[in-house]
Amino acid sequence: MADMDAVHALMRRQHGLITRAQALACGLTPRQIERLLSSGRWWPVRPEIYALAGTPATWEQSVLAAVYAGGADVFASHATAARLRSLKHVVERGLEVVSPLGRHKRLDGVIGHRSGALFDADKATYRGIPVTTVGRTLVDISGRLCDRKFGQAVDDALRRDILRLEDLRQTAGRLGTAPGRSMRRLHHVLALRIPGYDPLDSGYETRVLRVLTSAGLPVPRQQYPITLDGQLVHLDLAYPEARLAIELDSWEWHRTRSAFDDDRWRDTSLVKRRWLTLRLTLAMTDTDIVDVVRAALSDRLLTGPTSAVVE
Repeated sequence: MADMDAVHALMRRQHGLITRAQALACGLTPRQIERLLSSGRWWPVRPEIYALAGTPATWEQSVLAAVYAGGADVFASHATAARLRSLKHVVERGLEVVSPLGRHKRLDGVIGHRSGALFDADKATYRGIPVTTVGRTLVDISGRLCDRKFGQAVDDALRRDILRLEDLRQTAGRLGTAPGRSMRRLHHVLALRIPGYDPLDSGYETRVLRVLTSAGLPVPRQQYPITLDGQLVHLDLAYPEARLAIELDSWEWHRTRSAFDDDRWRDTSLVKRRWLTLRLTLAMTDTDIVDVVRAALSDRLLTGPTSAVVE
């Protein structure tokens, strides 16, 4: 039996909202949900999204309802994300959300964007609403503002300590040209604020992410947590559904004996879990990176996990 006090406490944390899936997971039956709706204690906001009667119908509630209605891995984005964070100079065009490729759902009054490069590092939660990070939001709206206003929006976010230049630099490095973005404007603003700024030097992980998604490969998880022999570790990149780990090796961070031993322990522990480890180095070309990851990913998804490990 559902604890209605707990259900309504959940709704209050979610701007008065609950999804049908959440209600069922809380123990409510379909018949009980219908009774709540017919009695007026709940009312429908969007299909399978309900609000608690008496809860103010705020703008934030409408944003969260659109995110929930969009399905899994959907985030408030673009001008909507900018308004949530009170970013300067951004003009709204209606509610905007972003979802991975293949997961877009048409919603009344909502502008839906699809992205093949929606990285873990671009996702956040603010005021209980899944939303793109400040850095990703600024990149996505960079084409909507002139150089002066875009620079002011960046500086205002820096002053309010909701953005770091390094985060914006790495976000820009992961992403390419897309509708609504101006990479020229973004690089110009960064060059004025970071001495010696080089748009091509955004870090090895950033480069690998950009290369993989540009080649049409699925977006890997970043800093993926997994417990090995009772110890929590984080894989640089991972495709959990294929049990494929990608470790980014550099001489600077892996030249000690302890680092060498730790890497070997991690690899063998992953083998026990039937994961495959790919180790990529700075010496590899973009083509090498794409070819080895595509081959491994294709083989793993086609034949299922094996116990092999690549050194």
